[in-house]
Amino acid sequence: MKKVLLLLILFIVSNGIIYGQKDKKSKEAESTELDSATLQMFKKVNALTFKTEGTIAIADGKANLKVPAGFKYLDAQQTHFVLEELWGNPPQTNDGMLFLAEADMLSPQNWAFVVSFEDDGHIDDSDAGSLNYTELLTQMKEDTKEGSAERVKMGYGAIELVGWASPPYYDSEKKTLHWAKELKFDQAEENTLNYDVRILGRSGLISMNAVGSITQLEEVKGKIPEILNSVQFAEGNKYWDFNPSMDKVAAVGIGGLVAGKVLAKAGLFVILLKYIKVIGLAVVAGGSWLWKRFTGRSEE
Repeated sequence: MKKVLLLLILFIVSNGIIYGQKDKKSKEAESTELDSATLQMFKKVNALTFKTEGTIAIADGKANLKVPAGFKYLDAQQTHFVLEELWGNPPQTNDGMLFLAEADMLSPQNWAFVVSFEDDGHIDDSDAGSLNYTELLTQMKEDTKEGSAERVKMGYGAIELVGWASPPYYDSEKKTLHWAKELKFDQAEENTLNYDVRILGRSGLISMNAVGSITQLEEVKGKIPEILNSVQFAEGNKYWDFNPSMDKVAAVGIGGLVAGKVLAKAGLFVILLKYIKVIGLAVVAGGSWLWKRFTGRSEE
């Protein structure tokens, strides 16, 4: 909490320096608005309630999540607050989040797995054994470069796919897939870690995505076994329950899961999560100068 208060103090001081030419009444009004909005945000954060044990039905009952030891679970409704209000992401569907038990919600070192169900259809994994992930990475880098150019046109900073932080690994028996990318944003001092986990089911998959600093790779990677074991599809919804005469088949296989939606899943979402504390306070306070500094977003 001391770090949070220090950041807030620095923000207020900097705000005063930048806008030092404004009249006294304007400064006082801005300060009052900042204090009030930030206080309300802190209250909402302190009111969050987590589950540290038990089993939760997710994916509309198609799967269950058992809170792993050392983690705490935040339900879908409260996750919307964290992702959208606190961290500044656009609205998105989810089934909750898994944080480390000791996680400080306002710490820049915080990371969490966002849990969601994607019902795009049954994943045909027949391509898994023939994939060349080196070639796939080369194509993904090109796709990211093209997508980055579009980001710049939209007023956001450029993004570069540096490479695999951890190469894709598919367990054909358990029907689980996980991999990690290292990303570089032009406004960031450290590269970003984007760790992806997919658990395949009959008609879709459970997606679990974590974002943090590349320096947190070993910490996040060390938790993957617990994360993989935390989710089980319910009877009738397991991968082996697929009925080709009834169920839809997804348009992509294992390679498509890894390569697809590079920027949709890891573009704005990554950079906003990367600076959770800074952006959370800046957005609440209306700190457009700080927003521009960290996201590369041009002011309108």
